[in-house]
Amino acid sequence: MKEGKGKSRYFLIGFLILITLIAAVISFQITNSKQKTDLALEQVDEVKTENTDKDAEIYDFKDFFSTEDDIFIESYYGSNDIIELNEDEIDVAANIFENHSVKYIVTSNNTEISYLYAVHIKNKNIKLKLNKSYLLLERPEEIALYSVENEGLKDLITELEEVYMVKYNKQDVFHQANSIKILSKDEGLKWKLSPKEIEELEKEIYLETPIGENEVMNMPRSYPDYYMDIKTNDKEYSISLINKEVLAMDSGDSITYYKYKSSLWEYIIDMYSVENSHSIDEFQYLLKSNKIVIDAEDDNFDIEDDTFYHVEIPRYIISAEKKPIDTPLIGEELVYTMFFTVNGKEHKVEIYENQIIYNGQAYYSEKIGEAIMSMLNV
Repeated sequence: MKEGKGKSRYFLIGFLILITLIAAVISFQITNSKQKTDLALEQVDEVKTENTDKDAEIYDFKDFFSTEDDIFIESYYGSNDIIELNEDEIDVAANIFENHSVKYIVTSNNTEISYLYAVHIKNKNIKLKLNKSYLLLERPEEIALYSVENEGLKDLITELEEVYMVKYNKQDVFHQANSIKILSKDEGLKWKLSPKEIEELEKEIYLETPIGENEVMNMPRSYPDYYMDIKTNDKEYSISLINKEVLAMDSGDSITYYKYKSSLWEYIIDMYSVENSHSIDEFQYLLKSNKIVIDAEDDNFDIEDDTFYHVEIPRYIISAEKKPIDTPLIGEELVYTMFFTVNGKEHKVEIYENQIIYNGQAYYSEKIGEAIMSMLNV
């Protein structure tokens, strides 16, 4: 018994020594890591100070522009196509940069800094990039950051964006279309435009600014879900008018989003008007709803929404494969109960595993509950 107690004592002492050593090692690593971090920050500050004193205000950015150069403007959020500037446009761009005072900050070898617009000066192998914080001068191996004084960066972006958008709106897709079709996807309607109608429509098309996909992620497509299918000599485009302010442009190799002049929406609404005249028994009637309340049976997704699901869930149900059945399926598990508000009145839709019940009518729709759950990201 005494021998067993002695072994236990030695084991305990050894264990405590081991814990102490581990703690010491961890403490050393933390201290060492902090010292390295502090040193790195000091070195960065030294580099900034050194470079600022040495390189500040070397460049007059207007001098980068020459009408003899090949100069292009690119938008990060816009089309994959870069826009080539003519001589007059080069002069305009040069004057934009001349009108703003800049101050050198630091040089970095990180050439992956994000941007909104970039001016490519091909002959000099440089790019002038703009983001919300800096003016960037990029060369093949490094990038220099500049601040724009007197809060002029926003103005600089706006002015350069105007040059880009004026040029972009001269593309064939907006002025040289061979054919245009207007579609209402909610109602399954289509209008093929005559040459005269194409000419009139093109007068109303003007894109104002490209925007990021994150800005339209949960933006519902307004009824009646208008599309424009446009064919030019060398390309086809599908343009979705998401609402009266934002559209999505699918060129086949990319999808880009733009704010546009609302006169286009007003023109199409006037010339190719659509009315939701569906009866209360049809799912299309729910496209008129302005609010939805979703009650999940397992209580994992109970919401009230008037921004997205009140329109997109009816669209999904309309497009889903389904068929009416005489009597509801027995033993089906109820997944969601939904209440759509149309003209102040609530209309109930029940979503089961494989069936939908709406206004007293049951519809078989395989795995509809799972599909709706996936749509709700549950």
